[in-house]
Formats: sequence, structure tokens, C-alpha cells
Amino acid sequence: MLSTEIVFEAEARQTNSQVISFRFEVSSTDFDEGRGHYRELDCPFLRERPFRIFGVDGKQAAELCFSFTAGLVEDRIEVFLDSDGREISLSEALRPDGPFCTRI
Repeated sequence: MLSTEIVFEAEARQTNSQVISFRFEVSSTDFDEGRGHYRELDCPFLRERPFRIFGVDGKQAAELCFSFTAGLVEDRIEVFLDSDGREISLSEALRPDGPFCTRI
């Protein structure tokens, strides 16, 4: 994987009520001559190896990493939980500037 730029890390309550640690990483932007700008999304909850997410530029590729993740987990995760146990919706949490993101 390319160097990591954004780390998302939170507790998540799954649809079966089990609470798990949920983490994914978004790489810095790279460029593929044939397909354009992309970022790698590493999310072991979804898949063992990283996804390549393409966009018109690095910013859009990062935003697409979050919307892609949201689409794949919406049937499996109900909410994210902050450090005080408050519920944070998927739409509020899964943003590059969301409450569970750290930029490296």
C-alpha cells in the first residue's frame, strides 16, 4: 500500500448488536497513466487487500473512498460510537473530515 494519509478508527455497533473496532486507511494520492488519480483504501473488515478508488483528483478520490465504504457497510453497521458512547450516524462519521479521522 502507498503511504497512509487518513486513518479512520472507531467503535461500531453492527446490525447484530455486537460492538467491534472498525478501522480503515486511505493512502496519499497516486496517478495511473491509463486511469488517472487514485487512492488505496485498506479496510480489513471489507477485504484483505486494498481497493484502488479513482477520481478526477486526489480530493475526489478520498471522498469516494468514504462513500464507497459507507455503501459497503450500511447493511452491516448500524452506528459508530464516540468515546462517550454517543451514537454517530454513518453519514456523519464516514467523511474525510469526520470525527473519527486522523490525517497523518
